[in-house]
Amino acid sequence: MRIARLCERSTADDRPFAKVPPPPPKKKKKKKKKKKKKKKKKKKKKKKKKKKKKKKKKKKKKKKKKKKKKKKKKKKKKKKKKKKKKKKKKKKKKKKKKKKKKKKKKKKKKKKKKKKKKKKKKKKKKKKKKKKKKKKKKKKKKKKKKKKKKKKKKKKKKKKKKKKKKKKKKKKKKKKKKKKKKKKKKKKKKKKKKKKKKKKKKKKKKKKKKKKKKKKKKKKKKKKKKKKKKKKKKKKKKKKKKKKKKKKKKKKKKKKKKKKKKKKKKKKKKKKKKKKKKKKKKKKKKKKKKKKKKKKKKKKKKKKKKKKKKKKKKKKKKKKKKKKKKKKKKKKKKKKKKKKKKKKKKKKKKKKKKKKKKKKKKKKKKKKKKKKKPQPTPPGCPRNPPRPRPESLVTGSLAL
Repeated sequence: MRIARLCERSTADDRPFAKVPPPPPKKKKKKKKKKKKKKKKKKKKKKKKKKKKKKKKKKKKKKKKKKKKKKKKKKKKKKKKKKKKKKKKKKKKKKKKKKKKKKKKKKKKKKKKKKKKKKKKKKKKKKKKKKKKKKKKKKKKKKKKKKKKKKKKKKKKKKKKKKKKKKKKKKKKKKKKKKKKKKKKKKKKKKKKKKKKKKKKKKKKKKKKKKKKKKKKKKKKKKKKKKKKKKKKKKKKKKKKKKKKKKKKKKKKKKKKKKKKKKKKKKKKKKKKKKKKKKKKKKKKKKKKKKKKKKKKKKKKKKKKKKKKKKKKKKKKKKKKKKKKKKKKKKKKKKKKKKKKKKKKKKKKKKKKKKKKKKKKKKKKKKKKKKKKPQPTPPGCPRNPPRPRPESLVTGSLAL
């Protein structure tokens, strides 16, 4: 009975293991139901349409014309009020900035009348860089906006302030006295069109450029004094024979450095007397150099005659060879080239045969190596303990 109960327990234990595989097909049926739920998500598409309307609103803000057509009553009233407020704010900001610029210019003109002349001279140096011409064009655009906004509020008060500026400009022009008549005729036109005022400022700067040319003429007078110093250099070339200063020959353009050396010698007062004596001797040396040039021409002619005599001796030897070549130019050149090549080839072949004999001596050294080969083989049997030191197995054991 005990054996029967043990058999029943073993069969009972085996049956639930057989019942375990059927539940996985039930899980597959649940996966099919999940696919049906994904198809029922079509109701969420209506919410996406509402989001697309919000994206269109962002695009319509830039166009502003399409908003009026779709949103008729509510958004038209709000947008008209915003546009009027933005225009008024921009006008107020520009008026504050322009009034500050005028106050700064008026204070400088009333207090510093003579210092403005010096500032215009500095602007001429910057015109060579052509960087401030572009900035004046930007100021013209800003002044056009001032005229339109000031006429709406106060016209008479601001025109009187501009007339005072014209009187200050006349004081600068009285010193020139060249174009007073042209400026009086254009003052009546400035009340109507202020664009002509900027054109007159450019004419004033051109007149000041002529004054810079007068300063350059004064510099030319200083250059005439430098030409007198070049005559002193010619005198120093004669001194070079005594002092042998080769560095002064390269510095011919540096004339001002030679004056500084004379000022240092004036402090010693002993070398002043030596310079006066040398200047008198330099005038005498100019005449001596002219005579030396004539002597050099005679020496060159004598050298040419000597060279010609040496060349004639060499040519006599060459003429004997040329007479033979003129008679047989074509025949002798071909035969001589062929004979020289045959002789050179025979000499080279004899040298190669001598090298082959030296190689035979090297073959005798190889016979000595054959005697060394049987030496390691016979002691191989007693030397077996060092040979089974297999390094491959040692490395393999470490790798494992």
